[in-house]
Order: sequence, then structure tokens, then C-alpha cells
Amino acid sequence: MGESHHGTAKNIAEYEDDKFRVHSHTCIQPSAVIIPYLELVGFANVAKIASLKVNSKLIVALLKRWRPETHTFHLPTGECIITLEDVSMLLGLRINGKAVDGPTNVTNDVYMENLGIEPTSSDNNGASVKIVWFEAVLTQLKNNPNPTEAENILHSKIYILLLIATFLMPDKSHNLLHSSWLPLVGDLEKCNTYSWGFACLATLYRHMYKAAHKGVKSIGGCVVLLIVWAFTRIPLLAPVSNEVPSHPYALRWCKRGMNYGNNPRHHLRGYRVAIEHMEENDFIWRPYIQYPVPDYSDSRVWSATTYMIFL
Repeated sequence: MGESHHGTAKNIAEYEDDKFRVHSHTCIQPSAVIIPYLELVGFANVAKIASLKVNSKLIVALLKRWRPETHTFHLPTGECIITLEDVSMLLGLRINGKAVDGPTNVTNDVYMENLGIEPTSSDNNGASVKIVWFEAVLTQLKNNPNPTEAENILHSKIYILLLIATFLMPDKSHNLLHSSWLPLVGDLEKCNTYSWGFACLATLYRHMYKAAHKGVKSIGGCVVLLIVWAFTRIPLLAPVSNEVPSHPYALRWCKRGMNYGNNPRHHLRGYRVAIEHMEENDFIWRPYIQYPVPDYSDSRVWSATTYMIFL
């Protein structure tokens, strides 16, 4: 196969060395008391799949096929990319709404204004907060046997911030959350108006672009989206699941009892050989055609041709 099908040639040797790091920081399942709030904001679906494990070898095999010049995967079957339709159908995140943006130069007042609590100086790392602080607060709230409504709302905000920090839009540190996220979740009703799916996909694009360059040995962004996209579009890479597909469709790979008999499963060379020998019918261009669309306003958005901007 010609080199034009491969990712950045200079970085292939580093991937072969198996030193590329992909973090597997999954988010715990939410408590039942906050499910109504997550449904209000639009994060209930993605919370169901936030515990899905990351297959680092599959990520590396796919990154080899990523071309930063075109922002597409170059496969033997043609060029392809993760789309907003994939985000909506696989993760169940809203893609129709306001852009996720805002000022980044926030002050320490942002914690009390949006959460009513603030981290200690040891947990506050300048413009960012340690994820362990959010996890400690979440544990405290989960263990409260008789929470008030205000505590349930705080519980929901902390959980959403952890989803953002560890699953949807993590940075490469995987241990910090920038304080600029807090105003976006401070008002749950306003939080529901944002296109979180759009921001999630744009962030992954940006991190894949950076990861395809020489000297980069780790990646941020929602790598789980990359995995379930590959399972959906390229079935020869996926385990066999007997689950009846239901929205969000990434759920089918979160259950136990999947068959890995014909799957490379955590074997880098196995994934690369499988991709190298793909044939025309091994890539599914329209995998959701038989599934009902949960939100037709989203379908109008994913049909549009436009730029993806994440500020």
C-alpha cells in the first residue's frame, strides 16, 4: 500500500515504539438522585457510557491513518472522518445549540459564583483545579443520605464537570480542569442550551491534529468516541455484541459478554494488519440508516456543511 494511505510518516516510528500514552480515566456512573438533572441538561445519555474502557492499541493504530493536512483518516477504502451524526447517535450529546465558548481569564470568584464552594489553595493550580478535588466533593455528596435540592444541584454540576474533565474534553494532563468551564455549568438551564456534542468533536479533532506530529506521545480529547466510531464504521475491528442496539448506540459496547474471538483486542499489530487489508465492504458509510433519529433538529445540523470552531 502506498504511503499516501498512512498518517504522518515521521511519527510512525514513535508509534511503533509503543510509547504513545492514551489515558484510561473513566467516570463513575451517576447517583440516581441526579439523573433528572442530567436529563435536563442533556448529559444523561453520555453518562451511561462514561465507564467504557479505552483501548490504547486501537487508538494508536487509527492515529497512524490520520492526516493532519486534511483532518481525515486515510484508509484502503477511502477517506473518512468522525461526524456530528456519530456524536449524536453514539454519545447522545446535543449538537444543535449555542457555541461552547467564554472568557478564559476567570478569577477565583468563579467557584463561589457557580458552585457555592471553592477549592483549597493546594487544589487550585492557578487557572485550573485538580480533578481529585472534584472527585472528593463528589464522593462527599454521594454519601449524603438526605441531600437538599441545592445539594443535588451541586452534585449534578460536579458530576458534569468531571464528565468534561475526564471523558468528553480532557486535556493531555488528565489531572486538571480549567476554571473557565465553571460558568458554562453554573446555571443548569442555560447549560442545556449549548452544543456540547459539537465542542466534544471539535476538541477531539484538535487533539488528533496535535497527536499526529513528531515528538507528541500522548493525546487528549474524547478518545472513547474514536473507539466506538471505529467499532461502528469498521465492524472487523469490533467485538461481537448481542445487545439490541438502543440510543445512545455506544451502549452496545459497554455490556459484558461480548465476543472477542475474531477481534485483535489490545494487539497493535493485529489492528494495523486488519486495517491494512480492509476491503470495500469493510467500511460502513451509513451505519445508522436503520435506526430511529432521536432528535430531528440535530439531523438538520449534522447534514450541514460548515466549519468546526471551538474557542
